Amino acid sequence: MRQTIFLILSLLIFQVGISQNLTESDLIGEWEFIELQDENGEKQTKIPLIRFGRDMGIENVNRDSYVFNNGGTYKSFNPLNVSYGTWYLDKKLKK
Repeated sequence: MRQTIFLILSLLIFQVGISQNLTESDLIGEWEFIELQDENGEKQTKIPLIRFGRDMGIENVNRDSYVFNNGGTYKSFNPLNVSYGTWYLDKKLKK
């Protein structure tokens, strides 16, 4: 879960731009997962699972959407799961 939040924050920082400062208000709100695309922009609904060099089958793409609240809490959810947690923005490291 922490890796997912870190990835979202990293992408947000990249999107905002390195020269700009990321603030908590940039993050607050609802972030909806729309679709997974490959490097050619093609929508992917199934991806192969390979672990330690072995084919482990096919994963049906099911990623979380997020709601980041002003009080430092979040909700992540998808059709199969809902979870809650806390978040913070490290203003020193800007992530």
